[in-house]
Amino acid sequence: MLDGKMVVKVWCLPRTEEDKLHALFTNIVDAVVDLKIGIESEKDMVVLFPPDMMTYGLGTEVMVEITNAPGDDIPREPARRIGEIVKGAFPDAYVQCSVLRQGYVWYANY
Repeated sequence: MLDGKMVVKVWCLPRTEEDKLHALFTNIVDAVVDLKIGIESEKDMVVLFPPDMMTYGLGTEVMVEITNAPGDDIPREPARRIGEIVKGAFPDAYVQCSVLRQGYVWYANY
């Protein structure tokens, strides 16, 4: 595992109720744990929903950035799984999920 926790940042979300964000958080954590890449619980990762300073366009394009993803394989699967989960929560949005690791970036677009 890389030093530090895996971090998932979900950017540009529309104004969203706390219970929907909590469900999204839980679904992301469960999906990552199911990948069996060394993340065993929410304690092994950080999921962030940073607020945006401008409300114009929020929710039309949602960006997901994953850093410190563990594992030796190309991290396409975390991008695919998390991207699908976010797309399911915001079906009208264009979702781009990127995994940054060792100077490389892998994308999944929905």
